[in-house]
Amino acid sequence: MVWTNHSHDPSASTKPSGDQKDEVRRYRLLFRIAIGILAVYLLGALEARSLALLTELGHLFADAVTIAIGLWGAIAAQDPLGTRIQKLVFRVNLGIMTIVIASTFVEALYRLQHPEEVDMAWMAPFAIVGIVASILLHRIHGHAPTEHRNGMHEFLEFEFISDAIINAAMLVGIVSIYFTGNKSIDPSLSLFIAACMAVKLAFLGKKHF
Repeated sequence: MVWTNHSHDPSASTKPSGDQKDEVRRYRLLFRIAIGILAVYLLGALEARSLALLTELGHLFADAVTIAIGLWGAIAAQDPLGTRIQKLVFRVNLGIMTIVIASTFVEALYRLQHPEEVDMAWMAPFAIVGIVASILLHRIHGHAPTEHRNGMHEFLEFEFISDAIINAAMLVGIVSIYFTGNKSIDPSLSLFIAACMAVKLAFLGKKHF
């Protein structure tokens, strides 16, 4: 499902309602937080040289695009062309995740054969930040009124919960690397993240196409 104007009265006012303004404010807050997390993860991925963090960075970029779609939809909820435009942007979002999954798969296979050192001192804090941020985003998004709980809302709920699970798995992986010294855990984590993204692709396609 996507945002649509259910009013059949052509003379209906296009002035945003109070609920719509709240929806816009909520999505703007979500977008600002997502961009902040994206910037932080970019720093962490570069410093840690971790494929898992790089994969999650691509995942977070897709999250930010999805939230941007939600923000646009909340602002232009009464735009009759909105549905077509949103479907087009959803396809762009699917393209982003497909590229991230494919590139992760190729690089992970290489690193499994040629393991590289990763800086766990950088990885651990970002995994913890990711868990806290995912919970925060989920709580903010969860305050949406019942009438705004459409397919987009369901997808973002799924997104934030899976983000928390991914970062928790990353934290477990970091501890495992610390105690075992097994460098192949990092590319294995990246494959796990890519698999989660593939599940999201299936969810997105089922809900919106």
